[in-house]
Amino acid sequence: MSYFRSCIFLCLVVWASTACGNEEQEPPLLTPTMLNAHPDQYDKKLVRVQGYVVVGFEERFLFTDESDYNARGGDKHCISLAYAGRLMADKKKFNMKYVVLEGIFIASLAKLGIVQLGACNDAAINLDNEFPMTILPHK
Repeated sequence: MSYFRSCIFLCLVVWASTACGNEEQEPPLLTPTMLNAHPDQYDKKLVRVQGYVVVGFEERFLFTDESDYNARGGDKHCISLAYAGRLMADKKKFNMKYVVLEGIFIASLAKLGIVQLGACNDAAINLDNEFPMTILPHK
């Protein structure tokens, strides 16, 4: 009888571990600098990115930090924002704020034949309407 109980217990443990492993996990929280360091690892994948957003006339950027934006320190700390209509529609709410954005990371807009005015980098995050956007408290 003890052998039978052990087998049942083992089956339940295996079933529970596979059931728990199938839960959809939230993507890891990244920065533009982290995405630019490993673009192929995240290309065409859902990502969550935290950074300092700048939206305006020919400006659709997400910088790792406000100091990167102020220094204009190159494109390694910035990704472009593709399909940023929701951000542009409410510039007063989002512009120059720290945010968390979700979207599909695109390692190279040029390789897809996309030319985007107001891009800070060839890498971008596609902010389709279905993905959430959160404003963070000021640092």
